[in-house]
Amino acid sequence: MMDKERKRILFEQTFVSLLEQGKEIEIPVYGLSMFPVLMPGDRVKVVKGDKLRIGDVIVFKNNGNLIAHRLLAVDIENKVVLSKGDALKKSDKVYSLQSILGVAIVHKRNNKEIKWTMSAKVKRVLAFVSPLMGYINFYLGVIWSKFFKTY
Repeated sequence: MMDKERKRILFEQTFVSLLEQGKEIEIPVYGLSMFPVLMPGDRVKVVKGDKLRIGDVIVFKNNGNLIAHRLLAVDIENKVVLSKGDALKKSDKVYSLQSILGVAIVHKRNNKEIKWTMSAKVKRVLAFVSPLMGYINFYLGVIWSKFFKTY
């Protein structure tokens, strides 16, 4: 039987390869960093994102884990991005533009598909309020996890 680390690496390589081939990939959500937009047990469809917009939920690698967080800023000149989980108090570190593996386009909760067809304006508002939302959603996530978690 494969050990956990080898399975993770194989999954990641397969994920990246399929995205590069233009495939839509569906991955499970485990953490509460995007609570309540994404919750443990949800599934997210990801595509290779050529055209990034502020407010998109991007997928990137961090310490060997796939992370889905909201895109807050893009610096084209320096080829870096800033992102943050909606339920986190602080932004992620600055990542290279190339570290983005894909963009979430659909998510499923309780086997019901929710398409993300938000306008660019709504996405920008979400990115703008994300720092404030982090303080609220962090504590709501803690409460949900303690009393209502279903995973």
